[in-house]
Amino acid sequence: MPESNGALPCDGSGVRSRHGDKRQITVSRATLADVFEFVGKLPPYRIKAWVGRLNGEIMGIGGIGRHPEGYDIIFFDCKPEARTLGPVTLAKMGRKIMREIKDMGLSQVYAKADENVEAAGPFLEWLGFKHLEDEVWIYEA
Repeated sequence: MPESNGALPCDGSGVRSRHGDKRQITVSRATLADVFEFVGKLPPYRIKAWVGRLNGEIMGIGGIGRHPEGYDIIFFDCKPEARTLGPVTLAKMGRKIMREIKDMGLSQVYAKADENVEAAGPFLEWLGFKHLEDEVWIYEA
C-alpha cells in the first residue's frame, strides 16, 4: 500500500535508535485504510486524523472526532515503543491537531487522559486543555 499523501518528516534529523541507525518518523493525513490497519476496525464516528510512521509502519494515530452524542473530541493512541521514539513528533502531532481545532472554529473539545499513561495529563495541559474531573479534560477557545 502506498504511503498516505503529504507525508512530511517531523524533525530534520530523524531519530537515532540505541544502535545508532537513523530512522525517519513521518506524519501524514490518515486514510480509512490507515485507521483500519492500526485500530483493526473503522471508527464509530467521523474523524479527521493523522498517522505517525516509522519505516512505513504506523506507530500512532491522533485526530479530532465528532462523538455520536454531538460533542467534539481529540484522540491519540500509539504503540508503547512509540512513546520513546520522539517527543518532538508527538508534540508536532499535537500542535497539528490544535491548529485544526482552531481552523475548524471549534469552541469546546474534550479529551480523556489514559490513566495508564503518566504523561497523558501533562501533555493535554501543554496543548491547552484544562482538567475537569477524573480522566476528562476540556479545551475552550
